[in-house]
Amino acid sequence: MKKTVQIISLALVTFFAFSGCTKSGSSTDYATQFAGTWTGTSSCGGTASITLTRVNNTTLTSSGSVGGTGCVKSVTLNHTASGNTLTIPTQTFTDGCGNSYTISGSGVLSGSTLTYTENVTGAVTASCVFTGTK
Repeated sequence: MKKTVQIISLALVTFFAFSGCTKSGSSTDYATQFAGTWTGTSSCGGTASITLTRVNNTTLTSSGSVGGTGCVKSVTLNHTASGNTLTIPTQTFTDGCGNSYTISGSGVLSGSTLTYTENVTGAVTASCVFTGTK
């Protein structure tokens, strides 16, 4: 029994020793090129702007809202940057009246222009394309 405990202890020490050497997250900073306020046009409403806030090398956030009159709720949308691509992983939010909205999308930075598509399903269905510059 004592030998079994020693083997398990050795295995755990080895596991933690090697797991401590693993890099966490990306060492390449993709997010900075997307961070800031972008102003341009949206296919869903004319002039528009989006502010992306850098969280780490690959993650950004933006603030928005879901819901209609009397139901509006503020939300924080997560974005993932890799190379010149910006992705909105699928996220679901509920407004103040209990209606559900699922948001996803992607964008590409070409030179100084960001072209960004955001898809919404649930209580409403829409797909909007934003094109803008900082």
